[in-house]
Amino acid sequence: MAQNLGRARSLRGFVDEIAASKVVPAGLVGTLASMALMADWIDPLANAPWTEVDGVKDNSPHGSL
Repeated sequence: MAQNLGRARSLRGFVDEIAASKVVPAGLVGTLASMALMADWIDPLANAPWTEVDGVKDNSPHGSL
């Protein structure tokens, strides 16, 4: 759990650092939003939905884990 929280904090810090830059390309803004969603997803203390992942049906004939 601490490892995931550490990764999430590191990712959020990276996103904040890039967003604070004065020369951020417009195309990078969407990527930053996706990275923030990833940080929420790997953070065990956050209960944020990630519809692109959570909303996908399990199509495996063997079931899911």
